[in-house]
Amino acid sequence: LNYSNMKVTVNGQQVQLTDSYGNPTEPFTINNTSYLPVASISRALGLNVAWDQDTNTIVLTSGGTQSSGTQNTSTN
Repeated sequence: LNYSNMKVTVNGQQVQLTDSYGNPTEPFTINNTSYLPVASISRALGLNVAWDQDTNTIVLTSGGTQSSGTQNTSTN
């Protein structure tokens, strides 16, 4: 597990990744694979993020809509 102060940019602009409480979150790598906090990245891209517990699915949507059967996620 490697936290190396990775930064994320969207369209050339650095974004500050935070969880749903405003706490900083950080990408990390394991065995040369990068892992990103899905809720933070989704918000940075202007997407809604929800968790469908019935199907164990992270649901990303655009345009202000959320799929039925979803609830807000605390997944970061």
